[in-house]
Amino acid sequence: MFLLDPPVANTQPDLVFSATDLVNASVCEYRTLRVLDEKLGRAEKPAFDADEMLERTAQLGDVHERRILDGFVAEYGEWDPERKTGVYDVVPAAGMERPLLLAKHAESIEALRSGADVVFQAAFFDGQFHGRSDFLVKVDGAYAVWDTKLARHAKVGALLQLAAYGDQLLKAGIEPAPLVTLVLGNNQHSNHRLADLLPVYRERRDRFLDLVENHRSKPEPVLWGDETHTACGRCEYCQLMVAATRDLLLVGRMSTARRAKLHKDGIYTIDDLAAMDVAEDNESLLALRDQARMQLGVADTDGSVDYPDKYGERQTLSYRVLAENTLGNLPEPDEGDIFFDFEGDPLWQDPQSGRWGLEYLFGVVENPPASGAEPPFVPFWAHDRAQERQAFASFLDYVAERRRRYPNMHIYHYAAYEKTALRNLSLIHLIGEEAVDTLLRDGVLVDLYETVRTSLRISDRSYSIKKLEPLYMGSNLRSGDVTDAGASVVAYARYCEARDSGDSERAADILAGISDYNRYDCLSTLELRNWLLGLAAERGIALAQPQEPKVDTSEPPSAEEQVLLDYVASLPTSRVLTKDEQAIAMVAAAVGYHRREDKQFWWEHFDRLGSPVDDWSDTRDVFIVRHATVVQDWEKPNSRSNPVRVVDLCGISSEGSEFKPGSKWFRMYGEPLPEGLEPFDGKVDGREGWFGTEIVDSYADRDGEHLVIREKLKRGGEHYAQTPMALTPDQPISTKSIRAALAELAREVGADLPELPRTPGLEILRKAHPTLTGVASLPEVVDHEYATAITAAVEALDRSYLAVQGPPGTGKTYVGSHVICALVSRGWKVGVVAQSHAVVEHMLEAALTAGVPA
Repeated sequence: MFLLDPPVANTQPDLVFSATDLVNASVCEYRTLRVLDEKLGRAEKPAFDADEMLERTAQLGDVHERRILDGFVAEYGEWDPERKTGVYDVVPAAGMERPLLLAKHAESIEALRSGADVVFQAAFFDGQFHGRSDFLVKVDGAYAVWDTKLARHAKVGALLQLAAYGDQLLKAGIEPAPLVTLVLGNNQHSNHRLADLLPVYRERRDRFLDLVENHRSKPEPVLWGDETHTACGRCEYCQLMVAATRDLLLVGRMSTARRAKLHKDGIYTIDDLAAMDVAEDNESLLALRDQARMQLGVADTDGSVDYPDKYGERQTLSYRVLAENTLGNLPEPDEGDIFFDFEGDPLWQDPQSGRWGLEYLFGVVENPPASGAEPPFVPFWAHDRAQERQAFASFLDYVAERRRRYPNMHIYHYAAYEKTALRNLSLIHLIGEEAVDTLLRDGVLVDLYETVRTSLRISDRSYSIKKLEPLYMGSNLRSGDVTDAGASVVAYARYCEARDSGDSERAADILAGISDYNRYDCLSTLELRNWLLGLAAERGIALAQPQEPKVDTSEPPSAEEQVLLDYVASLPTSRVLTKDEQAIAMVAAAVGYHRREDKQFWWEHFDRLGSPVDDWSDTRDVFIVRHATVVQDWEKPNSRSNPVRVVDLCGISSEGSEFKPGSKWFRMYGEPLPEGLEPFDGKVDGREGWFGTEIVDSYADRDGEHLVIREKLKRGGEHYAQTPMALTPDQPISTKSIRAALAELAREVGADLPELPRTPGLEILRKAHPTLTGVASLPEVVDHEYATAITAAVEALDRSYLAVQGPPGTGKTYVGSHVICALVSRGWKVGVVAQSHAVVEHMLEAALTAGVPA
């Protein structure tokens, strides 16, 4: 967004916006208007600290874009001005003056009209919009908009950008292709219909223009809290105003939804909340008021500590142990206890698979061998995917051996990352699933954040372990170059650069700094556990006693799957797999796919049942109920039916959710639970619910979103008055028949390892050329009779396959339908799998034409 001198003298400058401005405004309109004020001279630009993670992300984005560009150049060649072919690179304008922008726009349009195969960084400028499209790719005479993003999934902002460039093509009179493409960070292509995106883009664009034009017409700068625009509350601009206005968002654990509700009650600041009268039965609001009072220093405390912050200024941190606390859930300390912390780089990318993220350090601190001794630090390092697998296996072996020596040991960590990462590693590497499940089932992992969250109130808005450390680390507070997780990620990237450039001394220094940081995190976890145990002892709170291991109800890998997994695990990691080995690995992964997918669902489901709503309310497909109204009480639709009732739920759905009439969900209840439900974890305040809850209607009004659900009693169940607190995803659909087919395939493959049976499916996995009988090569196409050639090829296949490829619109469906009919007429049975009815319609049409019974 920038101002441009007007073409007509004595008029106000033109405001030029980009697709990025639309995306930013969709996230935070306050930030957009504040930036506009800076352009208009109404406000000074604040000095924000450089975000090294953001800078690194941008650098990797450039690398990703360059990789795609190199691929296009390899395919189409450099731009040939005589033949008008190849990749045309629009060099950026030397400045942002109107003549330069218009010239680049004209150059880009000319490149498109000349028929370039690909136009890179096409510049658009229509006097109001300016942007540079990553790639415009010629497809069947039209130009498809392509964009590169490091993200693993398509996001709304990226789709808005694609639509913006499609809209510019239409304005220039150039036909855009019907599909736009995001090349994601994992090199997957996410295709979307431009026709579906344009209405959303134009609505967002019109809102943006109305927003900025309305603001320009006013003389004063944007006001914080003005209801005419939205504010995210999280960006740097919002955080400045949160601090300056003592906004409610200063209060720890304050959500934007709760803030909006408090505004309706006339509560706008942390001071207002601290002085607010709250009903005794409103526990969540009482907790927020208590938090506000703690932060203001007007609440009762159990202790305080003075400490120097990173700038050397004296600060005070106070705490109070809650009357209703969970300190008693802490296990009795054991000699074998360990204190665990991961270091991971989410921006590391596997050069072979393209998968993002590497857990490069599994750090463990053990109990000190004697009083006053240094706690041993045990690191497990990994610098590529194979080493990550080995580090994961070594860590699990280490834990298993330690549990044999110390049966009552526990693994302490802070917050959910360690548990989530261990789960993910077991799925990525196809090892350790049972070991991780056992650790979780037996309660070996202890999340101290849960204890802190439910037992303490502190005078800081953040409950991160780094904010707690002044309470128990004494004078041993953090120091060094690496002091937080973001700095650790950046430091690891610098280590990789130094290592790859041959600077081994610098690489070793950086790695030592990361190791010190991780060791400190583990040591901090140890000291936090000890401090919490001390608080429990001071209050005479008995600790949890060792429990009997729970019965294993998880689904282990089948025998046929385990044979393949063992074979794949035995293969060397120092070389690339052969085609046959890769095929076996893919079958091994496929046969357990549905089990692993279901496992992920149940992990997430039980996490939601056992964690605070705030921890999962922003995840997709979650509806948090504010209040509920029974529309129709329990009654039987007919004499043979179970009783049903209809309930209107008013609340908030998370972004990206699809709550449609006819869809089914899990309805979750809190205490007191309806008759027939027991808390899944046995806790007094535990939650549970039922699957298969149907949405019968949805609408919105001034109170918010409404979902009308139909609840059905289980046979013999008692009527209840309680209403759900949330709707979350329904249980996975049954895949029994698919699993059985994959198991049979696994048995066939495992019978003669390393030899593979000859089947069409395995030939595809092996990437083998089609094998034919009676002919030496695939039939040639004569006079464009593709259906004839393909039919002959299929008839000649020897337990093999034939792939037919072509861009959209080249007639694959039409030709395929005629091939199917030709084969059916010769006695074949053909299965058809299609994403639309088009292939079936063509097949029927071709069948009737050929006289084949449909």
